[in-house]
Amino acid sequence: MPDKPWKRAERHVAHRLGGRRTNIPGMRGPDVSTQYLAVEVKFRGRLPTWLKVALQDAKRKANKDQTAIAVLMEKGDRNGYALMRLSDLEVIVGALPRKEGD
Repeated sequence: MPDKPWKRAERHVAHRLGGRRTNIPGMRGPDVSTQYLAVEVKFRGRLPTWLKVALQDAKRKANKDQTAIAVLMEKGDRNGYALMRLSDLEVIVGALPRKEGD
């Protein structure tokens, strides 16, 4: 039986970030786990256009040495959410120091 698309998406993210898929039915934990990240993967047919436009705007305005992110904020929430392309996160994770034995 072929994998469901959301399972393939989780495996894809785990592979790109050097982690492992940990969302096994009946177990608790993130969809993907790395040394530094607990990742929840949400797979959808389409993302809202305004989300993609926000990130495209950031990318267009960034210089070559900057990583583009879009910060999403709701009224009353001072923390917000950071959105970036998976390929940019992959570069950052690849640059992080590894523990001995990894």
